[in-house]
Amino acid sequence: MGRVYHYRAQFSKALELYQQALDRLERQGHLKGLAMAYASIAGSFLHLAGYPQVIEYAHKILEVSGKTGFQRGEAIAHEFLSEAYGFIGHWDEALRHAQMNYEIASKIGATARLVWAEYTMGDAYWLKGELQRALEHLEKSYERAEMLGETRAQTWIQLFTANTYADLGEWQKGESSALERTLASLWDTSEFGKAPGKRPQRYW
Repeated sequence: MGRVYHYRAQFSKALELYQQALDRLERQGHLKGLAMAYASIAGSFLHLAGYPQVIEYAHKILEVSGKTGFQRGEAIAHEFLSEAYGFIGHWDEALRHAQMNYEIASKIGATARLVWAEYTMGDAYWLKGELQRALEHLEKSYERAEMLGETRAQTWIQLFTANTYADLGEWQKGESSALERTLASLWDTSEFGKAPGKRPQRYW
C-alpha cells in the first residue's frame, strides 16, 4: 500500500505505511526486509526534499545490507546518497556515490538496477558540468529501460536528456525524439492509452 501512495505522489501517507512495515520488520529481525523498508522511506523523503533524512536512511541501508551481503541494497543506498548530496551541492560526493552504485550494479548484473545506476551517473556528471559524459550514461540508461519496458524511467531519462541537450546549446538535436519518446511513455502508462499500460517496475 505504501508503494501505491508513493506512485500517487502522496509521500507523507506512504511514509506512515512504510513506518508500520518497518516496525514489524524490526520485531522480526528481517535484515533484507529492513533494507528495503529503509529504501522506501528514503525515497519518500527524497521527494519531500528531506535530504538529511535521505542520507540517514541510506546509511541504515548500508549497515544492514553489509551484514547480509545484500549488494543490491548497497547499490540502492549509494544511489540515494548520490541524489541527496547532489541536491545539497556536494557534487564530488554525488559523483563518488553514483560511481559506487554503478560499480555494484555492474558487478551483480542487475539490468533493472543498471537503468537507475546509469541515470544517476548521468545526473552526477551533469552536476559536474561534464555534459557529454552525462549524455552517454543517459542514453545507455534509456536503452536498458526501453528493453525492460520500464516506462517510468524512460520518461525521467528523456526529460533530463532534453534538458542536457539544451544546456549544450543543441536545442534541435534530439529535441523531437526526446519529446516523442517522453509522450509515448506517458501515453503508455496513462488511462487513456489504447493498449494496457505497462506497470512501472520498482527501481528499488
